[in-house]
Amino acid sequence: MERNIQGLRAIAAYMVVVHHILDTFANNLGFHHPINNMRTGGAGVDIFFVISGYIMMLTTSDRPIGPKRFLYNRIIRIVPMYWLLTIVALILIAAGFKMFGQNPIDVKRILTSFGFLPYFGSSGKVIDPILFPGWTLNYEMMFYIVFALCLLRHDVKFRILSVCCILFCFWLAQVYIDDPLVDYLGADVIIGFAAGIMLWRVSRHNIVSPVIAAGFCLLGVLALVMLDYPIPFPIPHARLIVIAGALSIVFGAVCLERHGIKIKDGWLMHEGNASYSLYLIHPFVLQFVAKVAKVMHFGGGYLASFGLAAVMLITSGVAARLLYSKLEQPLSEILKLSRRKANFVRT
Repeated sequence: MERNIQGLRAIAAYMVVVHHILDTFANNLGFHHPINNMRTGGAGVDIFFVISGYIMMLTTSDRPIGPKRFLYNRIIRIVPMYWLLTIVALILIAAGFKMFGQNPIDVKRILTSFGFLPYFGSSGKVIDPILFPGWTLNYEMMFYIVFALCLLRHDVKFRILSVCCILFCFWLAQVYIDDPLVDYLGADVIIGFAAGIMLWRVSRHNIVSPVIAAGFCLLGVLALVMLDYPIPFPIPHARLIVIAGALSIVFGAVCLERHGIKIKDGWLMHEGNASYSLYLIHPFVLQFVAKVAKVMHFGGGYLASFGLAAVMLITSGVAARLLYSKLEQPLSEILKLSRRKANFVRT
């Protein structure tokens, strides 16, 4: 894994945590601050999607890999931890705790949550999975299936063209067809995967100077924060601007690393390793800290809110590192070893 990409994974994960802290302030604690409406942190998801497209190409381009092996590798990376924490959420909800909003829990929602499928409510709108950050994993799994199908031919150019064309067709369908499922499958966010794939292709032979690469990173940051400022006219498909910003940041980071400018093996690298655990565990941490703050009648002033946000951020990071070292990493090693043993027996 490239160091700068790993560092970006950590930054993107913490951006999402900050986004959900502000959401917790507004919807759980009733703290009404102007910054509660900031959406920049949510762009961490778009950085993740661009990185995902880039990494899928990076890890499959130089060695032959079939659809089954590819999907197995992705499943053992994504599914066990997500299912485990979804079960924990269900147990807490069954025990009477109010977790992650008040959307109804029924058999269909449970099945769609475990199956990485969209759940449409009575109004036709998509309701988040039980563990709500799982909405992004639904798109990740859809992308993995599309990518796996395109691995049937061991041709990198075919893979790039076919995956990007399929994703673009999904997106184009939602532009012209008014249907809830089509709208869901072709949401703007999926363009991030295609952007990451194209980034891998372009960055192999087109590396800009360090100064220009830093400029790309800065330009990307400006694009991410731009939508938090009032714009006097509506922008259709505004998320594409966010994706372009995420692409610019990742491209700049890749170019800087090719010039030897990369993060060291320190805190940010370790946080990148634990970024998936952070993404899954932080909703529990934020809910717990918010409930404690309510019991303590914590005030909503700016200084107090800043302190509470710091507690939420630090606690989420500590919980993620523990979850990663004590569960995610050992579980991943066990599943990888099981795969190797199964291959050995077959041969």
